[in-house]
Amino acid sequence: MTPLKPNESTDPQTFLALFTPNNRAIFHFILSMIPNWNDAQDVMQETSRVLWERFHTFEPGTDFVAWAVTIAKFQAMSFRKQKSRQKNVFLPDDLLELVASDYTYDRVEDRAFALRHCLAKLNASDRRHLNLRFQQEYTPKYLARSLGVSVKRVYRNETRIMGLLLRCIRRRLFEQGVLG
Repeated sequence: MTPLKPNESTDPQTFLALFTPNNRAIFHFILSMIPNWNDAQDVMQETSRVLWERFHTFEPGTDFVAWAVTIAKFQAMSFRKQKSRQKNVFLPDDLLELVASDYTYDRVEDRAFALRHCLAKLNASDRRHLNLRFQQEYTPKYLARSLGVSVKRVYRNETRIMGLLLRCIRRRLFEQGVLG
């Protein structure tokens, strides 16, 4: 590894020139691992700090986003570990590893746009369910009580909604030529 020259390693302008146009991609990656927007923003803040602290280890001429995403991945995993001790539920780590290993900026941007499009197509009840479950962080048990349904019904509804979203996203990406 060829680290930056000493005068470049702490140069805020060099860091900002690389970070600013790519911070959205880094955040989208974090959001793929941390589904709650506020939590993802907290992880992004911490990731930004760590990126600056470790900027002297970045190798000029290599992919800044790949380097930053690697650091973001460890920050997100640390956050998840901390939260799991507080009994919050996340997707399994092996599934998140698959997401992380398949990460590219263009793919995430395309998927994020497709997801927004598909979320907008859901009916109000399904959007409300997702909002309560993932944005408001209702547990399945609490959501079931709030809606007056069984926990099993909550899980079935989530499975149905996720299936709708997945099919819609795949169709949208295929139409755009992203998936072949």
